[in-house]
Amino acid sequence: MKPATEFSVNMSGATREGLTELQLRAAAEGQRAQLLAALRVRHDRLRADPTSYG
Repeated sequence: MKPATEFSVNMSGATREGLTELQLRAAAEGQRAQLLAALRVRHDRLRADPTSYG
């Protein structure tokens, strides 16, 4: 169930670059799908309730 209010999740350019590098490393190790799933959970939790998760 989605919360009544969803928050926006922003990231800096440095964070975006770091995540891109992390995805490349994960892909090279055959773990890209697992990384993306974990990032999706993190993103969804931050959107739903940033004060208790973030």
